[in-house]
Amino acid sequence: MPHQDEFLAMRPLWSGTIRARALGPPGEKWILHAGPPFADPADVPPPVANSLAAAIRFEGWAKDDAEARANLARGRIALHPAQDYGVVTPLAFPVSPSMTLMRVGTAAAPFNEGGGDVLRLGSPAAAARERLNWIERALVPAFAFVADAPVDLLARAKSALDAGDDLHASSAGASAALARDFAARVPPDIAGFLAGAPAFFLNLAMAMACACLAKAPAGLITALGGNGRDFGFKRAGDATWTTAPATPPRGPVSAPGAVLPAIGDSAVVEAFGLGAMAAGVAPAPYRDYGPWLPADSLRLAREILAHDHPILGVPVGLDIGRILKKNQSPVVSLAMLAADGSGRMLGRGIFRPDPLIFVKIGP
Repeated sequence: MPHQDEFLAMRPLWSGTIRARALGPPGEKWILHAGPPFADPADVPPPVANSLAAAIRFEGWAKDDAEARANLARGRIALHPAQDYGVVTPLAFPVSPSMTLMRVGTAAAPFNEGGGDVLRLGSPAAAARERLNWIERALVPAFAFVADAPVDLLARAKSALDAGDDLHASSAGASAALARDFAARVPPDIAGFLAGAPAFFLNLAMAMACACLAKAPAGLITALGGNGRDFGFKRAGDATWTTAPATPPRGPVSAPGAVLPAIGDSAVVEAFGLGAMAAGVAPAPYRDYGPWLPADSLRLAREILAHDHPILGVPVGLDIGRILKKNQSPVVSLAMLAADGSGRMLGRGIFRPDPLIFVKIGP
């Protein structure tokens, strides 16, 4: 089991790319998804079903959505939690073997898709599926230089925190800095894409958190996320997930519709100590979240995060023992997806798991 010194000494670098098949399970036909395992792989939420169908067609395992969904229903495509393989994926985004991921230490994450019709929101539009081909054709080659010039993510995260980002509800500052620094090193169309992708750095922050948590000492949470049905976590050394039914994030709603229960691996950002857990240090992204955030977010962080980070200057490492002692669960910033699978984002909210989920496993 790693020691806290090893955990705090982690310096994750974005060092290039890796094909998902190099990290995933044995076998030919599988897809990695956010959060814990599905209790019934044939019963996934509509946004996830849309994205899974797109990934199946991207791999050439089906000629249309109907065949893709039939293959899912018949169990011909295996579904696995991405975090079980050191991969983190946002919201409903699927990770299949042929996809190229950003490599960060022992972790990896898909490239951010930008805006519009995208699979992380569960869009059923053909444009969302076609974006996968564009990423492989244009975005991945544009960042080949990163293999020779790895990016220090903790240093960029520290600068972003100091400038007001929390690295989850807002990663706009970090994304803009990356866009400026890379503008001369990528083709003009990719530079334009980066300039218009304010959440580009979030996927890197997720992989950074995942890589650090892989070295978390005993008692700390190493995996955290939702799949749109259940929310769960893994503690250092755990082989299986502890789960409970998920509820929708709560916050200011910008569009009408039912909100999907908590979904996404981006909760690892909070498991590390950033995002909503850093709202006391980076409050700007949460100015409209008063009714849904603890009155004193800084105190919550001090109560349930275990260590002071030597570079970031904030508490890090969700501690099960502290959570149980204080009867305080973490707060997680999550996008609110339309539950109907229309591919809409209804706002951003706060998800707070019931403390009883942590009682299930004990300190």
